[in-house]
Amino acid sequence: KGVEQDMEEAVNWYRQADEQGILPAQFKMGVVYSKGEGVSVDLNEAQRWFHLAASRGDTRAQFNLGLLLESGEGGEADPAAAVEWYRKAADQGNINASYRLGRIYADGKGISRDVNLAMKHFQKAADADDPRAQAEVGWRYLKGEGVKQDLGKAVDYLKKAAAQGDPMALYNLAFVFEQSS
Repeated sequence: KGVEQDMEEAVNWYRQADEQGILPAQFKMGVVYSKGEGVSVDLNEAQRWFHLAASRGDTRAQFNLGLLLESGEGGEADPAAAVEWYRKAADQGNINASYRLGRIYADGKGISRDVNLAMKHFQKAADADDPRAQAEVGWRYLKGEGVKQDLGKAVDYLKKAAAQGDPMALYNLAFVFEQSS
């Protein structure tokens, strides 16, 4: 390579890039503050940087800001704001954001539980080959939650997720085949 890794030096260059209006630099500043790479971990500062980049349309920053707002790390938890940032990211194709929206609506943490919206968002992520979402969609077809119960579709989705190593899909498939008559 010829250059030693030096995160403090990288942070310096990211700051300069930000001063020139480079959007990915703002996202990277959020990352370094959230992970403590080249700087001390500072989730408030990470949230500030993610917000800057998210406001400019960076889907990775929108997703990470949603995570911080959902968990309350880096400030007070704000599930409604998390949903809005996840929605912005999901609308631009961020599959992790679609999955998180599904999870939030399924669990109803901080917002009203809505199994139909949960299924909609899980389905979007499952269609993009996300194994966690495929397992969720399979489970929902198995239980008839947010969709009409359909054992065939349940098994199809669970097998897709299991083929990618999703542990809950593996367990739920075992359960299905154990209980089937």
